[in-house]
Amino acid sequence: MPDGIRALRARDPDVVESAIVATSGVYPSIEIDAALRKWAETAGFDALIDRLEQGQRNVIDADVVRSFVEEGDFYLPDAEDRDDTAASVLSTLAHHLVDALLQSSGGLAVLANRIEKLSAESQEATTTHIDAGFAAI
Repeated sequence: MPDGIRALRARDPDVVESAIVATSGVYPSIEIDAALRKWAETAGFDALIDRLEQGQRNVIDADVVRSFVEEGDFYLPDAEDRDDTAASVLSTLAHHLVDALLQSSGGLAVLANRIEKLSAESQEATTTHIDAGFAAI
């Protein structure tokens, strides 16, 4: 992709920082700044960026959460609450990063990738539904 987050970050180093600040503002009662900044320098963050740039919509899974918790040193005392909160924080971060991508000069390519993924998911769901209907006959 010609203008993904990496290219955008090279032109505007504050793009990830802006997403972190915006995400932190949604969760003022939780200290997430340091964890997000630390995690933004890891392979786990790079993997998230790759998925966003490919147009994937549901990018926050157990592996991404584990990466953030372990590599970003995100901590809450209750492990279950920690993982749920981390997933929510990361979903918010992903939203802000996608917004930055869509507003960039490569935004149309990102949007096209997202539409293509959505179309493929819809087609797969429709085929599965139709196949299940024929199987019931």
